[in-house]
Amino acid sequence: MSKSLLLLVEEMSCLTSKLVELGGELSPELEAILDQVQGQLETKTDSYAFFIEKLDLEAKFWKEKAEKYAAVSKSCSNLKERLNGSIKAAMIALGKDEIGGEEMRFKLSDSTPRLVIDEALLLGEYKTVLISETPNKEKIRELLKEGKEVTGAYLETGKTLRKYVNRGKK
Repeated sequence: MSKSLLLLVEEMSCLTSKLVELGGELSPELEAILDQVQGQLETKTDSYAFFIEKLDLEAKFWKEKAEKYAAVSKSCSNLKERLNGSIKAAMIALGKDEIGGEEMRFKLSDSTPRLVIDEALLLGEYKTVLISETPNKEKIRELLKEGKEVTGAYLETGKTLRKYVNRGKK
């Protein structure tokens, strides 16, 4: 028996609300909800397709939210750095190493010297030679596709789930 669209939307809302509540972690309670959804695969195919589409939209929604919040966070950090720089520049220009208000104060102190290197001028005795090996994945993939054996590598097959409109049945 198929569920009504209203009931599916209600279940999806409950599931996504719980996901948000738990910070995206799958709890035993959520696992139980998902287990209930599994069963009678053929009779629930349309429901599964609906759930998949809804979860895709939810994922996009939360990704966009995360990107917006990350941008706000980065702007706050940049603004803080600019404000620190402005205060520091003003204190240096005024020749003050300390300023204070009623509750807070700022003090300039010497920091650990920062190492500045111009590699073009640096002598070889101050450089380290690094040799690294990385697998040539494209070459290995091609050799394996051609049926050749490559010790230490193999192609692993899997399955991909695709969803499409069933035009042949009603």
